Amino acid sequence: MQPRPARSVVFMTFWGEEKGLLGSKAWCEQPLWPLEKTVANVNIEMIGRPEEGAAEKMWGTGWTRSTLGPQLAAGAKRAGIEVFHREDVSEMLYARSDNYSFVQKGVIAHSFSAGSLHQDYHQLTDEYTRLNLPHMTRIIQGLFAGSLPLARGDLTPTKTAAAKAGKQ
Repeated sequence: MQPRPARSVVFMTFWGEEKGLLGSKAWCEQPLWPLEKTVANVNIEMIGRPEEGAAEKMWGTGWTRSTLGPQLAAGAKRAGIEVFHREDVSEMLYARSDNYSFVQKGVIAHSFSAGSLHQDYHQLTDEYTRLNLPHMTRIIQGLFAGSLPLARGDLTPTKTAAAKAGKQ
């Protein structure tokens, strides 16, 4: 990538989220990259099967806890992807996804999703052939565009006053 980002970008996958965030907890307990040098965690969840009528849209968890959601949304919008605060699930899923292991260590971290709790969710019928690959590609392009200012060092997310006060 040229020009080279000012910040290091680490891509990782975790296992055991549904069993208690096991993989992300293990990383955060013994990180190979110091957590104090981690500016943010952008966790990607369920982007393969969009909700009905929600193509080219994604939502973030814990939207009111930091500036990361709105900052990422501004960049994603330039790629034609709408990122929004989904009140019905934003807070509920904030502490149930791998981002939360980072939050517990003081890192600004949110999950971004474009998926739905479809009939195949966590079922044997939830197979690769059911993925909407063009949708996934557009969401990834939006996440890339939204995260690029973060990687370049052009923006640094901050916790909101409520989050700093421990009210969230």
